[in-house]
Amino acid sequence: MDNSVKKTTKAKEFLYRYDMNIVDSNRRYQRYVPSYFGALDKYSHQQYHNIPYETETLHTIQIPESSLDRLIEFYERVEESMKYTGSMDVFNHYIQRRNDEKSFREKHSAVQKAYDQYQMLYKLAMSGENNGR
Repeated sequence: MDNSVKKTTKAKEFLYRYDMNIVDSNRRYQRYVPSYFGALDKYSHQQYHNIPYETETLHTIQIPESSLDRLIEFYERVEESMKYTGSMDVFNHYIQRRNDEKSFREKHSAVQKAYDQYQMLYKLAMSGENNGR
């Protein structure tokens, strides 16, 4: 894996699950960030290359076709589930709940300590199950 990629456990697991490999390309991705919003005619007087932009590392990912098919199928299932519930509110609710819980843990050190202990025990239990397979 490329050294510039954050080597989080989740990233490693995701790449491993779908047999993906990150190829180091030393390239950057540019995203143009307009300094203001308004009518499009305002940009006609401004040179395109003068619009500010931000850059980030561009990763090239190698993935087998079968793994890509599995990702597409997973995405379709999630999309269908969101259509069934009526909107993306389920997803937004889940994200909001996670943010609220994180904020609550940050405000209460005892809750954060208990949460950290739970996470440690959970990971130990999961690693024991994975080794038994």
